[in-house]
Amino acid sequence: MSNRVLQLAGDAVRKTIEGTDVPVLIDFGAAWCLPCRRQQPVTEQVARQVRGRARVCMVDIDGNRGLATRLNIHSIPTLIIFFQAIERERFIGIQSPEILIEALNRWALQPAPTDAHREV
Repeated sequence: MSNRVLQLAGDAVRKTIEGTDVPVLIDFGAAWCLPCRRQQPVTEQVARQVRGRARVCMVDIDGNRGLATRLNIHSIPTLIIFFQAIERERFIGIQSPEILIEALNRWALQPAPTDAHREV
C-alpha cells in the first residue's frame, strides 16, 4: 500500500474527518474482497494526484464492523468523501480515478466553514 494512503481504524476515522479542512476520501473494503483489491491501486493513484488538496484513507471493515454499521455500508468497496466533518458523496463499487479526483476537487474548492458547529 502507498504511504500516501492512511490506514485507519476505530476512533482514528472520526479524528481524521474532524481534524482537517480538506476533503477526506475513505475507501471502505476488506482483504478478501476482489473488487476491493482492484480498487486499491486506483485509490493509491488518487492519493498521489490529490496530495495536499485532500486526504485519502482506507478502512478494513472486518476490523471496524461497528463503524461500517453506523455509516450504513452494505456493499464494498464503498468510497465516501467527507468535508467539514460531514459525508458529502458516496460511491459504491469500483470507481475510476477521474471520478474520484473530480469529486475531491469539487469539495477542495469549497470555502472554509463560517460557523463553529460542524456535524459528524
